[in-house]
Amino acid sequence: MSYEQTAVDLEYITGVQTNAMSQQRLVHRQEFQLPIVTELIE
Repeated sequence: MSYEQTAVDLEYITGVQTNAMSQQRLVHRQEFQLPIVTELIE
C-alpha cells in the first residue's frame, strides 16, 4: 500500500508517472546508513 501511495504522491508532486513495483525496487536498492550518535540525549 505504501509503495502505491508513493507512486501517487510522486505523480502529484512532479508529474512523473511510476508504478508501485518501480518504487519498491528503488527503495530496496538503497543502502540506508545508520546515523552516528555524537551527543547523548537524556
